[in-house]
Amino acid sequence: MLRYFLLTIFIFLFQFLGSSDSIPEIKRKLPPVGNVLPEEDLKKLKIRLEKIRKNLSPFQEHPNFPDIHIFVKSIDLLLEHRELYKKEKLSDLFMFLKNAENRVRQIQQNKTPWTTQKGIFVRGFISDIDESVQPYGLEISEKVNLNKKAPLVIWLHGRGDTKTDYYFLKERLHRAGKFQFDNAIILHPFGRQCIGYKHVGEADILEIIQHIKTQYRIDDDRIVLMGFSMGGAGAYHLGAHFADQFCAIHTGAGFVETAKYNKLTPETYPPKIEQTLWKMYDVPNYTRNFHNTPIIAYCGELDSKIPWVKLMQESFNQHDLELPTLVGKKMGHKYHPEDQIKIQKFISEALKKGRNKTPKEIRLQTSTLQYSKNYWVTATGLKEHWKDSRIDATVINNHTIKCNTSNIRHFKMNNSWPARSSFMKNDK
Repeated sequence: MLRYFLLTIFIFLFQFLGSSDSIPEIKRKLPPVGNVLPEEDLKKLKIRLEKIRKNLSPFQEHPNFPDIHIFVKSIDLLLEHRELYKKEKLSDLFMFLKNAENRVRQIQQNKTPWTTQKGIFVRGFISDIDESVQPYGLEISEKVNLNKKAPLVIWLHGRGDTKTDYYFLKERLHRAGKFQFDNAIILHPFGRQCIGYKHVGEADILEIIQHIKTQYRIDDDRIVLMGFSMGGAGAYHLGAHFADQFCAIHTGAGFVETAKYNKLTPETYPPKIEQTLWKMYDVPNYTRNFHNTPIIAYCGELDSKIPWVKLMQESFNQHDLELPTLVGKKMGHKYHPEDQIKIQKFISEALKKGRNKTPKEIRLQTSTLQYSKNYWVTATGLKEHWKDSRIDATVINNHTIKCNTSNIRHFKMNNSWPARSSFMKNDK
């Protein structure tokens, strides 16, 4: 979390030291400006909100406070930033807030039935980054035994310019996801709306995984990462940087790099320093990390995201890897039903098999120590930062591990490494 702290300090100093004349106003793009409620309706809604706040106030330190505050916060943001995009009636908003009122009443009775609930519902957690309450959706089949460790399927949603807290929660209260797994808990993170699960969005996913483990018994070796569109990009991004955390990954129609996505050409590239920082997130810089993690990609044949599928296939091939890919015939930016079934089967089989925590061959690729670990190998020092850096470690026998490194000054092996005695190192 150090980088987020440093970023906050930088922004503060920039705002404090810079004059108001030197900082141009940032034009609002996302979320777009929406509608406002009639004054009479707005007054009634605020009265209802204030009543909920008053009843909820004694429970601010309660561990399940976020599960209720998500509803209040979403309406607050809707009103403050004009995020009303559909023809919502006052009765619709009241019905939405009924969820908060029901949970307040239950918590007053020292009950939290939603913590053992099955079906489709929503909850919340407090972010370590800014102490804000962040929402998430859950799907738990009646077949899931909450008294035993259950697999976890993380589904990253696609881009939605108007999918703010309110509309995210409203959707997650009623709509099932694309894929169904009767034996797994399905988690729908919010990821701060439309930032591609990078920066604070990335941190949210990592935090929510740890949070969900405090709420349910999760099988650490059966965690799957999936997503489509922006969610597919997020699955590529998080999968490439934290491949050892997942037993399988599915990337649906996601972009994987910066320049082409932003339609930049060499003559329109930003300064060199910014191009260098692309190496932090551009997935092809981390392809080798997928060596031990089952992955399956998908894209519609007519989808504009096809170039990134081809780019990742080429990147995998460059590292002697294969990227299983399904291309939906005559499909645009959506799944072909037959391919969706194949993906479901691929993930289900990976869930049955589980994660191999101690593979005998490790491939670590990075450009920064921010992403320095893969299974039992961790890079602790680079000769030159922002340069392609690699560790290929292979168990020769019970006492020897062979390591080939490139641009690595220091590295370590944790307690789970498969050999204990010595290793051979070949530094390029």
